[in-house]
Amino acid sequence: MGLGITVGLLCDLATQDSESAEDLRGQFAVTAREMAKAGLKPHAEPEVCEVWSADGYGYTGLHALREVAGLVWRDLPIPMDDILTGRITPNAEALFEVAVQACAPELRQSTFSRLLGGKKPAKPLLPPFAHLSLHSDAEGFYVPVDFAQPLIPMPFPPGTETLWPLGSVQRLAAELSILGQALGLPDTLPDPDDVLETWLEAPPSGPGIAIWQAQPIATHSLIILRQACDHSLRTGAAISFG
Repeated sequence: MGLGITVGLLCDLATQDSESAEDLRGQFAVTAREMAKAGLKPHAEPEVCEVWSADGYGYTGLHALREVAGLVWRDLPIPMDDILTGRITPNAEALFEVAVQACAPELRQSTFSRLLGGKKPAKPLLPPFAHLSLHSDAEGFYVPVDFAQPLIPMPFPPGTETLWPLGSVQRLAAELSILGQALGLPDTLPDPDDVLETWLEAPPSGPGIAIWQAQPIATHSLIILRQACDHSLRTGAAISFG
């Protein structure tokens, strides 16, 4: 099952499914309200725009890209002879834990800290790639508003757990740019499906192979997310997972 990514979902639903569109309007109203509470410019989702959508490489494709982010964060090499599938992600998981502590330490409290009478550990600095790392695997939004830290209101408004963390398209795009440089992606991005068909079915080897070619699953995820960011920034519509 692929991860569906859509830009302009409300526009799409407004013409096809009025009940679902109304539910989605309610979700955007909640995100706008919480953004305002946090001192951010609220996002207003357009109902008329060009709709764009793509399917990810299952849910593990996103995890493969997150593992690349974890490796870059730890200044470790991206493997050239072992394709990251997203099923084993120790570096991504470590990055996620640090990002949660930085954005919402209430969600993570170690056994050691509880033994010390509930004293919370020191809040770490926000790590790189937080917008990529913290977002839901299958639900939620990135909105085209620039804010440094993924938004996690505490406590969650009742019934809105699937909306958080809320990510920033601008910050996600910046994180993807760094990862694209780490993977050695060319300025003209290849077609994401061609990446999988060419390099996943026949893994490359030998001199002259770029890192992105050696990691087709992570590269596929990066390219479609970059395309989503481009469409979002151009249309003003949020990136929706689901």
